[in-house]
Amino acid sequence: MTAEVTELVGSEAYLYFDFEGRSCVARMPNTAIHKGGERVKLYIDLHGIHLFDAETELRINEELRIKN
Repeated sequence: MTAEVTELVGSEAYLYFDFEGRSCVARMPNTAIHKGGERVKLYIDLHGIHLFDAETELRINEELRIKN
């Protein structure tokens, strides 16, 4: 994945990145700062991921929630 920009917001950072031609954003600790154009590896916590439909802005993964 390629970082576009990191936005620092208090104790968090939002990493905007391109994933297979789609714009995405990840909330991270504010110590995770990446420069635009930098290749990054992300590890996704499947228990905390939220996916939204770009057109309706409705959450689309509620039915995909992982059972503990």
